[in-house]
Amino acid sequence: MQQSELAGLLKDIEYRQSQLNNIKARGIQSRDSVVTTLQDFSLNQNLNINIEKISEVILFSGNNERGIVEMLQSIFISNKKYSKILATLERFNDVKRIIGKETTDVNIMRDDLLVFAENNFPQYVKEIEQNLSFISKSFEAFKATMKEKFNIIINLSVGEIVQLN
Repeated sequence: MQQSELAGLLKDIEYRQSQLNNIKARGIQSRDSVVTTLQDFSLNQNLNINIEKISEVILFSGNNERGIVEMLQSIFISNKKYSKILATLERFNDVKRIIGKETTDVNIMRDDLLVFAENNFPQYVKEIEQNLSFISKSFEAFKATMKEKFNIIINLSVGEIVQLN
């Protein structure tokens, strides 16, 4: 689910970048383009992995086999990277409010925010792409280790709830 969320955020940022490029190319700032570019990011903070519960089950089942601790560490790091991306994008939302408090001139505020977005969107894309790759590889390694160590095949089911079968 974290992978899906990050892929959606990546597409959102890429679309906002295209809107920003249109604004710069035309020199005209349509209200819709500006709103789309500068709207708050919608962030799902509820997709954190409960590492304590996973580690209890895996360490108990694993009988201290090699690779188990590394697998748990990789899940922990993936979760941390996901949270870091959300924190970065939340700062974008916060900057909007800070700039709004510092100036009463809407035109200056809009221009400052567009410059901020222009300077930061490429870094957001880079950060998400790098961490999405790590998270994806970690999940694949997790599935492979579960198959190898415990003969458990992990399939992701999406229905009313998402669960590992």
